[in-house]
Amino acid sequence: MFSIKPAVCLVVILSLVILTGCGAKQTAPDKNGVVHVDGFLPDRAHDEFKFSDGVVLTHGDPDVGHWARVKYNDGDEVSVYFSLGEGAGLSTGEAFDAVCKNYSNCPYAVYQRRNYGVAPLDGQDWMDTDLWLLVGFDIYKEFIKYQACRDNRFYSAADLKTLMDVMDKVDKDPVASKSDPEVQDHLLTDDALERRLPVCNWRHRISLDSAYPTPANLEKVRILPASHSRTTYVEIKTDRGSVDVYVDEGKKRLDKFVFVSPKGSSTLRPVYEGNDCATFDRCEHFVFGPEKKPGRFDIRSLDGEPLSNSRIFEVDDTISGAKNYDGCAGGRLYSGKNRHEIENEVKEAIANPAPPPVQGAPMMGAPETSESGDVVIPDTFCDWAFRREQAEAIKKSQAAR
Repeated sequence: MFSIKPAVCLVVILSLVILTGCGAKQTAPDKNGVVHVDGFLPDRAHDEFKFSDGVVLTHGDPDVGHWARVKYNDGDEVSVYFSLGEGAGLSTGEAFDAVCKNYSNCPYAVYQRRNYGVAPLDGQDWMDTDLWLLVGFDIYKEFIKYQACRDNRFYSAADLKTLMDVMDKVDKDPVASKSDPEVQDHLLTDDALERRLPVCNWRHRISLDSAYPTPANLEKVRILPASHSRTTYVEIKTDRGSVDVYVDEGKKRLDKFVFVSPKGSSTLRPVYEGNDCATFDRCEHFVFGPEKKPGRFDIRSLDGEPLSNSRIFEVDDTISGAKNYDGCAGGRLYSGKNRHEIENEVKEAIANPAPPPVQGAPMMGAPETSESGDVVIPDTFCDWAFRREQAEAIKKSQAAR
């Protein structure tokens, strides 16, 4: 035995020397503060990013699945994966599966030996969501909660519409709003579970913005699920304002469009009650108006085309009684009292279209006057290709739900 022990010890010592000499290599921090660590084995390679409360480790090798792990300075740890894991066979797993259509955007988290699923409900990236479904995947502690946050305040309810009742009030007036008795309301910092799970604007909340910035896009799309007093709507936000597309989920159709700008808002609504508006795609009759009189203008297509494709339509002011004819072609909107003149303007515009709008140009330019005395407004929506592109974007947003 005495002759074996020195040999064993020698092997152990040599192994430690080898491991020490071949220790994990790491790069210098890049411009965003991310360090790449090679590790002893390829599947141990990862990136590290330090933030004020700890360090984030991420691994994106597609052969072994991607994950993230956060090690907090106080010893707490949360792991983030992208599969149902142990919850696949549970009733909460079925609920999670029904909500989450894209698992790359639905993290599965492990915290303090408990398993949780997070499914964004607002159409945002999981790292940016402030409205989500949280499920517990443990067989002895299953639960389903609808949750949201605003300004580090946290809200939780057993059903989504009740939660959205409160969120509508918060978004309208954060100071005066009060939570519903059925909705839990507390500071995010008061709850260790929610504070450590990847929820509530996680990217910004734990300072990941510089290392993993929000995907760049010109327009931000956010889904607002239905409350008890309003339907679901999709908010399409730009630096010039937003367009809110309301969806009647019961009848599976678009309900109305609300255009919001710093100067106010206006509404465009298809009139489904008539024979000329069986579906949104074929609707020839809309009403339009400002916030206080959303049905002021009655708009009808005059060329047998749905309004989204119409080149000439009638606009009646239901308050003043004035009637105008509008023509839309070649990137220009024409408006006047004489239908025949507007039709001629449209023919001329089709033959001589305006140059396509440059990226970032306003929807409408400064009004001018044509030789016939009609009002002419440069209008990107009077470009058919642009209008079809916008219509397709709206359909895709609706289908993504």
